[in-house]
Amino acid sequence: MIEAVVDYGKDGKIVSLVIKGHGLAGWGKDLVCAGVSSCFTGAMNALTDNDHKIKLLAGDSSIYVSPNCSKHDEIVLETLIIQLETIKESYPNEISLKVSGKEG
Repeated sequence: MIEAVVDYGKDGKIVSLVIKGHGLAGWGKDLVCAGVSSCFTGAMNALTDNDHKIKLLAGDSSIYVSPNCSKHDEIVLETLIIQLETIKESYPNEISLKVSGKEG
């Protein structure tokens, strides 16, 4: 199972997003894993700030967002979360998405 954890700060902005694990099918055959990986990689490529801490490994990816995150990058990250929520709606047994610190 893929586990994604999003943490928001007191200011309502994303502080971190950590994704671990793999889908239920084998390596190279799992569409959910491929979708999550594509969404995460595409979002990281779309970021404009260079001071985020990003790790991109098979089964272990994360971003720790810079305190000086631009509005552009905030929008990219919020879009990534929507994409992960959409995948979870279609494949609830293959991906979990936990969000902490966000009100509303």
